[in-house]
Amino acid sequence: MHDLNAVEYDRLLAEAEAVKKHEAVRVQTLPLCDMCKGFTTKAHYDCKTTDGPWGYLCEKHFRSNGMGLGLGLGQRLILED
Repeated sequence: MHDLNAVEYDRLLAEAEAVKKHEAVRVQTLPLCDMCKGFTTKAHYDCKTTDGPWGYLCEKHFRSNGMGLGLGLGQRLILED
């Protein structure tokens, strides 16, 4: 059994709640951002974009091109431990 401090426990609880609300999904690896052409920027979101199609987006592109989080909009990608 792992000993968790209060901050780590709260983080895990918040992640579990986000997964239940379809706002997050756990992944084994983070894909590259579909909009960062020629760079190796990791994506932290899988979401519908303002251009129409879905894509993997980094934080910068999620803020400028993401439609949001939730069912039918997108999910935050949580890297599994």
